[in-house]
Amino acid sequence: MNIAIFNHPFSDFYSSVKRIYSENLKYLKDIINSDSCENHNIICFDVIKNLKKKIELPEKIFYLKKYLNYDITSYSFFKEYFQFGDVNNFNHKLLKKFNPEVIIISSFAFCYFNDLKKTIEYLKRLFDVLIICGGHGPSSNPEFYLKNTIADFIVIGPAELTLGKLIDKLGNGKNIDIGNVIYQGYKSKINLDLKYNFKPFIDHKKDNIIHLQLTRGCPKKCSYCSVKVISGNKFRKVNIDDLERSIAALNIKGNAHFDFEDDNILFDREYFFNIFKIIKKYYKDSTFSFENGIDFTCLNKKIIDKLIDYGIKQWNISLTSINSEILYEKGRGYLLNQFEEIISYLEKFNQPIIVYFISGLVNDMIKNILDTLFYLISKKVIIGISSFYPVPSTEEVKKIKKEIIPVLSKATSFYKWSKISTKEQITIFILSRFINSIKKIKMKEWDELKKKRVEIHNNKIISKKLTRIELSMIGILISFKKQKLLYINNELNLIPFNLNYNIIKLFFKKINQGLKIRNSENYFIDNYFLNEYYDLTFYEK
Repeated sequence: MNIAIFNHPFSDFYSSVKRIYSENLKYLKDIINSDSCENHNIICFDVIKNLKKKIELPEKIFYLKKYLNYDITSYSFFKEYFQFGDVNNFNHKLLKKFNPEVIIISSFAFCYFNDLKKTIEYLKRLFDVLIICGGHGPSSNPEFYLKNTIADFIVIGPAELTLGKLIDKLGNGKNIDIGNVIYQGYKSKINLDLKYNFKPFIDHKKDNIIHLQLTRGCPKKCSYCSVKVISGNKFRKVNIDDLERSIAALNIKGNAHFDFEDDNILFDREYFFNIFKIIKKYYKDSTFSFENGIDFTCLNKKIIDKLIDYGIKQWNISLTSINSEILYEKGRGYLLNQFEEIISYLEKFNQPIIVYFISGLVNDMIKNILDTLFYLISKKVIIGISSFYPVPSTEEVKKIKKEIIPVLSKATSFYKWSKISTKEQITIFILSRFINSIKKIKMKEWDELKKKRVEIHNNKIISKKLTRIELSMIGILISFKKQKLLYINNELNLIPFNLNYNIIKLFFKKINQGLKIRNSENYFIDNYFLNEYYDLTFYEK
């Protein structure tokens, strides 16, 4: 059977490495060839590759237009909306010559449903063949995809459970009566906890950075998390011998950096450290990061020391909130003192730490979110603000009374799903970036700025030849002087953000009352420091 595998374009303010993986297409190809009873001719088409264009804001999120600006500081909000890829961004002649009998489309997330729908319709016009959809998006809300697209089959959960069997059934002309797949007139039993094996996912593009995912599933019960919706409640691991073969085959010259995309890789500590032994066997000087986050409740001082010895480059920690009631309600089984113990130990090492918290969860209050933000200000960490976005079939979504519309369910849509308004969420987002800018500035950079004696006239910067970081520092100092958040446009005008007045007022009040911002060099930036550097840096006409 001739099978063509596609990804699809998506629209958003920005992209990320995970959203533009093309290796997952080859990964699906290998699954089909290993799980199917027959050999198939398979070709892959990456329609995202090397294509990005500016587009208008979708009508349903046009409420964001008033917040967009051409800010040139490091704490800027979004400026433009983009489409990454295009439905026709592939070799049409090659596909026509290949003459597919089945088309498979992998979809990253429910929020990009509209882009998937356009891709299905485009390909269906070109080739009137069966179309199968799967991935995180369709798995989270399969009936929605079946009802609102012209796809023929929706595969639910891990492809290893279903895809090869489905392809065989199609080829043999038999009734499709397998689990974890739905089509018009048929709804199968869904069971993502069936036993199955899977291979390591490894993506290596450039700069000797290797992205990999080696585990699936989660037994935890975080109400907003989609991991168990997509891959079940059982924690699964790739075979360690399969991993070693994959690492040995990489053939990377020079130092390698491994970024683990796993959600819960620390659940099995013995397995976890066996992974490192294998990688160090082939790449002795390799470094590591866990950019999807490490569950800090699985850490202790001994494990932290070992990870530092192995070469961890950065710590990514998920906090969610410091409010015990919210943590309990959302299924996060820990207390703040546990986090405090781990973060205090990590702060002793000269390594970047990013701590993530969530803004806009159902039933959360603005006070809880601000308490978390102000708590992190005084820590030697970068603040990772995540705006809540609903994923269908999660426990959190069951509490939402509104219709879950895909374009509104992007984190970047800042939609009011509960008590926290769009303006409040955007204010917290920009304020977090503003604080992070202060945290990242080196003391040497502050001292260099004051030598320039910057001229300001009618809220306009007169001095020329300033770098982005210098402009950001100027924006920070004048924001504190005027007690409002200001950004800088291309004409070097200082302009107030369109933000929630009460939140900004409270932030400056906290700083005036003695709250200190702890930077990456472990210096505390307070109101006295900022006023002193303002006086040393500026003169006004």
